[in-house]
Amino acid sequence: MKPVDEDDINLTKVFKIIRKNFSLFISILILFILLGILKIYTTTPIYSSSITLSIKEDNDNSKILDELISPQKRSEDITLNDKLELVKLKITSKKFIGTIIDKIDKKNNLFTNEDNNTKENIIISNMEVSRANNVLVLTYRDTIANRAKNIVQEIAESYISYNLKHRKEEVEHTIIFLNQQINDVRRNLQKKSNKLKEYQQKNSTSIAIASSSSLLTQINNKKEKYKRVYLKLKAIRAVIDNLKYGSLTTTLLNDSDIDISSINSIISNYRKDDKKIRELEFQKKDISNSTISDNKLNQFINSLKNKEFEIDKLLETLTPKHPEVISLNREISNIQDRIYSYIDSKLKNLKKDKYVLKSKIINNLEVIKKSLERKSNLLNKEIIEKKILLKSIPSKKIVNKDLERRFSLNEKVYTFLLQKKIETEIKKASIIPNNKIIENATLPESYIEPNIKKILMISVIVGILFGIIMVIIKELLSKKILDPYDIEKLTKIPIYGILSKKSDSYIFIEGLRTIRTNLEFKRLEKNHCIKILISSIIEKEGKTTITAQLGKIIQKSNRKVLLIDLDLRKPRLHKELNITTKDKGISNFISEDYKEIVIPIDKNLDFIPAGTLLENGSELLLSNKLDNLIKSLEKRYDYIIFDTAPIGSVTDTTSILKYSDIVLLVVRAKLSQKDYIADIQRIKEDRCIESIAIIINDMKIDKNSRYGRLGYGYNYGK
Repeated sequence: MKPVDEDDINLTKVFKIIRKNFSLFISILILFILLGILKIYTTTPIYSSSITLSIKEDNDNSKILDELISPQKRSEDITLNDKLELVKLKITSKKFIGTIIDKIDKKNNLFTNEDNNTKENIIISNMEVSRANNVLVLTYRDTIANRAKNIVQEIAESYISYNLKHRKEEVEHTIIFLNQQINDVRRNLQKKSNKLKEYQQKNSTSIAIASSSSLLTQINNKKEKYKRVYLKLKAIRAVIDNLKYGSLTTTLLNDSDIDISSINSIISNYRKDDKKIRELEFQKKDISNSTISDNKLNQFINSLKNKEFEIDKLLETLTPKHPEVISLNREISNIQDRIYSYIDSKLKNLKKDKYVLKSKIINNLEVIKKSLERKSNLLNKEIIEKKILLKSIPSKKIVNKDLERRFSLNEKVYTFLLQKKIETEIKKASIIPNNKIIENATLPESYIEPNIKKILMISVIVGILFGIIMVIIKELLSKKILDPYDIEKLTKIPIYGILSKKSDSYIFIEGLRTIRTNLEFKRLEKNHCIKILISSIIEKEGKTTITAQLGKIIQKSNRKVLLIDLDLRKPRLHKELNITTKDKGISNFISEDYKEIVIPIDKNLDFIPAGTLLENGSELLLSNKLDNLIKSLEKRYDYIIFDTAPIGSVTDTTSILKYSDIVLLVVRAKLSQKDYIADIQRIKEDRCIESIAIIINDMKIDKNSRYGRLGYGYNYGK
């Protein structure tokens, strides 16, 4: 029978199970609601205050100056999205928080005797920075509403001051560097000037400058280019060497006008991974407080805190050796192990990613370095070739021209450095804050934790789910077969019929009629006498009763039926048919050649009893006489039904299988175990039974069940 709507039936079955175990279900639901209420009253209220920061790109004056100083830098500028991410990293860094921790503590009296490291961790763990379009939203959580507002306001204002100070310091360092270079070039220029003047005074009559002017100009131009390439090579080699030991700085590359725009994103990712690694390593040192925004890690830490809170409560009334305390300690240890394992896994992945990014950066820089080396070698080669050409020019003329070129070169460098210094000083004067507060922090009117609606909703949902799971588990723990679904889950063997208790005669008879209908289809397919073997796995499953009653039902449809009791160990079929004698039967026919063994029961119903009980009953079933008897009988009857010994207990039934067109195995509800279904499946496969079906006996039939609706179509009540 195929179900009309399996989902509806399964849902109905679940409701039925809940109804049977309603008190357990309600108790679990109430327990979880009480736990939710307890959670609400024991949780310290947490308030949250936010402030909005506008993060802009560098001001217009700075942009113009950057383009004057380094025209190609326009392609290297980071995007606004990258800038927002960098600001998030800065604000949440321990370096920045460490600069304002004393100011926050002094104004808000937040800490007691913790060291600076712990104070920084407390601030970072309670602070969250998120993006909203092109602005940043800083949020701080605290148990005191006013303190949450004051701290987040202080953090935002301090960051604006910190960022402005940092930008000015960068420009000041550049000015110091330019001053040093200008002084060096000025001294060198003075030396070159004196040397040129002295030489020209001594050799003024013998020098013909014009003849070698072009060649010396070319040589000096090449030297100037070579010097620039050499400085770039020196800078990129220093960056590569530093990166190999874990330190990454791009200042030298930018100052040397080396184009690294193609790897800016890789460098940014490398720095982010580096920061995450430091944060995780710090988290690993102190797992009791969450310092990073990782949902899974925070769940572990919250679970750890809850367990530690539970054990503290237990230790108020119990000793450390109490089983509950020991069990909780073991759970805490397991959670700690999971946290360390999770952090180690994350660190391993991040370090692997960082190593890959580092390799990519080094490989890209190596490509740039090799290109510069090739350019340097080419320039050096050209300089050597030009110098060879000068051998034919008088040495005095060459020296004079060379001195002039050196003086001119130093003069150009000096002028260039003076220009850079002026531009940098203008840039310093034009620096203004490019970040500002759009919306100040407000005093929170209500707490965000505990969320009463959320906790109660979760308590109800979890209570309902846990209650359903518990009542279903309780139902599933039963090893007995309770309904057809238990059989359908374990085997594909068809169910030919479902019988109620025999005392409920009307339903019992209707069940037998269903089996009769199924068997009639089988007979029409075969178009000859159908031989049916009825057995069971163990005794007391009702196979003999079903054999007798099924025979009576079939004969009422004007079919000739013969019942044969082949249970030669414990024959009972004669009792079900109310026949007093059982002395002559199958055993007598085979052993004594006794002929008169067929006993008429009704108009179309005959019976052959088991006969006299003999010690060699199993061997009698292997006799050729039984084979010949069945062949002769099947010509006279439409149905021959064998009642046999339990197929799972003795081997007698195996020898009768060859005579059967179909095997019907009886399974009794609330008596037969689910393991029997596996036995039936194994018997079918091991003994190659082609046609086998199951009859469920003594089952309470629910009018709303699938079999109640589709099997019969009657309302039987309860």
